Amino acid sequence: MSYYDIHMIVKDDCKEGYSVFVEASDENEAVQIMTDNHLYEDAEDLNNIDYVGEISEKEYKEAKGIQ
Repeated sequence: MSYYDIHMIVKDDCKEGYSVFVEASDENEAVQIMTDNHLYEDAEDLNNIDYVGEISEKEYKEAKGIQ
């Protein structure tokens, strides 16, 4: 398993983009997990995925607040 940062671009000027962090076997599965579990703020954001990048387990745990 690997860890992924899925970054969204938000078209609303009042909000910045955000990241969703998931554990998956590859980038496609990461996006599928995010979609299936509704780990996004707005369905429109699914059309605005900026990038899917692999991150380290340490970065993942820090982002999720896991000790």
